[in-house]
Amino acid sequence: MSNLLMSLILSGFLNEIMSCVLSSLQITDLLSVFYGQPTPLNQVQAPLREFLGRRVLNGAECTPDNVRSSVEDLVESMETEIADTVVSVQQTVKCQICPPPPTNQL
Repeated sequence: MSNLLMSLILSGFLNEIMSCVLSSLQITDLLSVFYGQPTPLNQVQAPLREFLGRRVLNGAECTPDNVRSSVEDLVESMETEIADTVVSVQQTVKCQICPPPPTNQL
């Protein structure tokens, strides 16, 4: 996957959730998790709950029906976002591979 595609995808929901997680962790925490120590992830639970309640559930009560409906809406919005991103990347790549012919200026 190209860097452009990744940056465009990450500009939406995924970027928001990563920002939420990373704002609660320090580099030493990330290294601990990387080396198999999950304890630092405990400090991410509260911010993630708040984020998901606000961003996914839109403040609605956390019931199975609300979660299901909210996740369906989120997936649908991400499908559109990803499809738009793919089209944008395809157009960018096409322009880079087959640039328009030079014009002759007299």
